[in-house]
Amino acid sequence: MKEKENMPPDGKSPRDSFPPDAMGAMSTTNAMDPSRTVADAAGLPRGDQQTSFAGGLFGGIGQQLAVAVPISGAMEAFGVAMGQSQPPADAPPPGWVEPTVEPEAEAAGQSAADSPPPVAQLDLSEYGKKIISFLARNFYTMKYAALVMAFCINFILLFYKVTNVIEMASTDDLEMGGEVGSAEEVLSGSGEVEDGGGGGSGESGEEEDEDLPEFVTVDEHYYYLEYVMKIMAFVHSLLSLFILIAYYHLKVPLEIFKREKEIARRLEFDGLFISTQPDDDDIKSHWDKLVISSSSFPVNYWDKFVKKKVRQKYSETYDFDAISTLLGMEKSGTGKMAEEPSGIFSTIISVDWRYQIWKAGVTITNQSFLYSLWYLSFSMLGNLNHFFFAAHLLDVAVGFKTLRTILQSVTHNGKQLVLTVMLLTIIVYIYTVIAFNFFRRFYVDDEGEEVDRKCHDMLTCFVFHLYKGVRAGGGIGDEISPPDGDEDEVYRIIFDITFFFFIIVILLAIIQGLIIDAFGELRDQLESVKEDMESNCFICGMGKDYFDKVPHGFETHVIKEHNLANYMFFLMHLINKPDTEYTGQLFEMAYSDTLDFLFGALCWKTTIKIHGVSFIVKETIGSGGFSEIDLVLDRRMRRYLAVKKLTCHSQEDEKMAVQEIELMRRFGTKSRSGIIEVLDYDIVGHADIDSGSKSLVRILMPYYRNGSLHEELQRRRKTKHYFTLEFILRTFEMVLKAVEDLHLATPEPYAHRDLKPANILFDDHFNPVLTDFGSAAPARVKLGSRREALRVQEEAEERCSVSYRAPELMTPGDGGEINEKSDIWSLGCILYALCFFISPFDLVVEAGGSVVLAALSGKVDIPSDSPFPEAVHDLIRSMIQVDPTKRPTVSELLEQIGTLFISLRQQGADSI
Repeated sequence: MKEKENMPPDGKSPRDSFPPDAMGAMSTTNAMDPSRTVADAAGLPRGDQQTSFAGGLFGGIGQQLAVAVPISGAMEAFGVAMGQSQPPADAPPPGWVEPTVEPEAEAAGQSAADSPPPVAQLDLSEYGKKIISFLARNFYTMKYAALVMAFCINFILLFYKVTNVIEMASTDDLEMGGEVGSAEEVLSGSGEVEDGGGGGSGESGEEEDEDLPEFVTVDEHYYYLEYVMKIMAFVHSLLSLFILIAYYHLKVPLEIFKREKEIARRLEFDGLFISTQPDDDDIKSHWDKLVISSSSFPVNYWDKFVKKKVRQKYSETYDFDAISTLLGMEKSGTGKMAEEPSGIFSTIISVDWRYQIWKAGVTITNQSFLYSLWYLSFSMLGNLNHFFFAAHLLDVAVGFKTLRTILQSVTHNGKQLVLTVMLLTIIVYIYTVIAFNFFRRFYVDDEGEEVDRKCHDMLTCFVFHLYKGVRAGGGIGDEISPPDGDEDEVYRIIFDITFFFFIIVILLAIIQGLIIDAFGELRDQLESVKEDMESNCFICGMGKDYFDKVPHGFETHVIKEHNLANYMFFLMHLINKPDTEYTGQLFEMAYSDTLDFLFGALCWKTTIKIHGVSFIVKETIGSGGFSEIDLVLDRRMRRYLAVKKLTCHSQEDEKMAVQEIELMRRFGTKSRSGIIEVLDYDIVGHADIDSGSKSLVRILMPYYRNGSLHEELQRRRKTKHYFTLEFILRTFEMVLKAVEDLHLATPEPYAHRDLKPANILFDDHFNPVLTDFGSAAPARVKLGSRREALRVQEEAEERCSVSYRAPELMTPGDGGEINEKSDIWSLGCILYALCFFISPFDLVVEAGGSVVLAALSGKVDIPSDSPFPEAVHDLIRSMIQVDPTKRPTVSELLEQIGTLFISLRQQGADSI
């Protein structure tokens, strides 16, 4: 009834309003539409809608290769398979509901019927994608097929032989029943052979035979192999072309992604070209600098905001404009450079040529791509000369891992090998010069009809030494006349022996040793990888011994619990999952490059508990004389933390550890303080010096991934890349404020006693955070006796770095006093290190000198090439005073820093 109600007045459906040709064209178009797939019918997301965040994070594992199956074709095939009869061509599909058509619509339908039928368009790009996908899926199959075909071609080459015109003609005559003399007719070009006025001699006949042109041809009994060879050569060239195309679309995008990821990581975490500079011989990094400033970088890497994060991270420390120029960003924007104006050349201008040139450079320097290109080139040449296919047999060494290791043993130490050969060539040339000037008479061979002089011109002499002398077992002496009875016999003997010793014994042995050692090293690497895979879980890294203690065992763990194939499937699931379906936790961990959510469900290396909260120990990130620091993962809060472990041997040690914790809790909770915070702590065990038992104090603290000031100074010292003066003063000011909280504490002040760059960490905004209060104590100590002075000296030697230790802690005097001014000396050394990368007394330590004598002299050497103003130098000298009473207080230093800030900004010199 509903169908009848929706029928138009004439009783025809809109489907009937179209001519049959038009309906056929529409059906064809709908069937060929790649967007109508089985995935659409099932309600699944299409490939072009699955650009996910995890797809970028885990990119490079594989690309989505999908073949679209048209709905109409699939349903028809299904009906035929089930034995159902097909409906008529003009019958409506099941479930068809005819809409009500107004008279105007009917008229429009009639006019449409009069119009020419639409033409079905062929989407060539879609077919191109399917072909490329097919080639990519069968990449390794084609490689093996090409290798097998190369073996077949070279097997056929075994039936080829060399022949000349006479032999060819003789063979043809014998086969046709003719005479051998017809071959001479072929040579003469007529029916007769000229004998030069007579019968001729036998020698002239031999000369004629030697001058006859030779040909390479297949044996006449296997004439059909020539046609087989041509067909196989053509097919091999076609396969080689397909292999190159498949590699370019399958492997090159992965190489580009890996290269972009490497550049992005080095930019963000190492400050490439900002805080660190690559070596001069690092051509790869210098080439990558081209793409950093391109507008479209990164293209394949998932983090499109890496440039913004890099500039935000380093702009406080380095020049903002210089970083913007390096990254190719607008100086006041958040993204890429301004778009180019449109015009007649808009298409050309819109191409990011920097990125395309960099991409081309990465592609053509890829060894595998060059190998595929070489493979294709020799295959094409093989169509002209079949013997070029002999080179393709070397693909066996590339295709099999064992043989590839042998080849790598030659290239593993390639640089050393080339330099050694160069040295050998230079030494041979020196011997050539000596032989040419003094011993050339020994290089004359007059035994034959003609005199052979091998060393009467430099080039011939040099080539002779390289070709004969290096290859001879006893050196050049085996290839030239002996010096017996000659007036220069002694000098010749020295010449021959030294050539043999330096060239044959030493240099050739070095070349052989490099190759043999490289082969052994590569073999050991393969064995270690194999052993590691057999004894450790690839997913969690836990050893076989650990799982053998539990009932299920190591084999059950790697097969069922941490099956590699299951994790690969999970990664592919994340690649295809849309961003909108991520949970907040997963997105945050993936965005921060934390993969622990993949492997944390089953097992971990070590787990510790502090007051009932479990933490996963990842690795040890620091250690000292009295403590060790571990990086742990708080799975509950999904963040990394640091645990400082103090081993205590006595109750006194425990008391000092608790005192350190109380100090950090007391001063680290202030909002403006730059002192590290204690999140929690516990004490495991009981320390007793009499029984020998120990206890472990564990302090839970925040983890700062930017590292310490010491690490940053070490990186900058290699490239001599100075901090900006503004960053130095700002950082030093914040350290002063943290120390001021200690010095102004009530009822009594405290001193840190171990201020140094290694105890200053950087938070996410590169603000300094003071840590390690193990040496902190009440600032003012009266030295009433010699014993008290020695105790203070011993504690300072154990707990305070010598390069930053104040003189009064090195040689405390009787009846004196130690106060907070000892920290001022250390602060002066820190300011010096901020400017010049090291303490003023580090050079004395490196030279093996006495730091005590250097410190007691009170002399501070400012580098002559210092880029900083004299006011900063004076500030350093005022703090590094031997007499503590002449050093300024922290409050006075803060005033001087503020005054220095104002004066420098007025002069416009707030940055360098």
